[in-house]
Amino acid sequence: MVRYNKSLGSPDLPDQLMIELSPGAEGNLQTLEIMKQVAQERKTSPLVRQTALQIIQSVPQNDRVAECLAIGDWVRANMRYTFDVASEEQLTDPLTLLDQINKQIPCTSSDCDDMSLLTATLLLSIGYTDIVFCAVRYDKTATSRDSFDHVYTAVYVKDFKTGQEIRIPLDCILPDAPMGSEVESASLTEYAL
Repeated sequence: MVRYNKSLGSPDLPDQLMIELSPGAEGNLQTLEIMKQVAQERKTSPLVRQTALQIIQSVPQNDRVAECLAIGDWVRANMRYTFDVASEEQLTDPLTLLDQINKQIPCTSSDCDDMSLLTATLLLSIGYTDIVFCAVRYDKTATSRDSFDHVYTAVYVKDFKTGQEIRIPLDCILPDAPMGSEVESASLTEYAL
């Protein structure tokens, strides 16, 4: 079962939604589909766009790589990585997360799917379209391609200076690695938004 937390008591945000998911790899794919849908729905929110614009305000114009890295750095700096409740998948609406961060609620915490969802939504709000969720598996014994342990956002951009397309991984749970780093995994599958 996935518990999609659309609201944590804020009257202007929708209530919580619970969805029954299939077990295993099929449930993973269903979670990714929900994440894609929520990111597309929330990208036009004034709160999301205003936050993204504030994040990139000091980045030089047309420096797409620096903008993407700034978004990832901001998400990592403003959230604490914490596991979901045992045996229950939880997704938190990006508006709820931004509401908590803006109210400076101590310890705005979420897991990798929430951080990925927020990162993707912020990027979509400022015009980035070639965004993927990277589902990775560290367990080399797992057999399904769609079974994964971790998810993060990556974005493909054309470098303004060189004209080349660059893939920028934005894994917000790596506290000691520079944004743009990836950890080696047994498998990585990209799911386009």
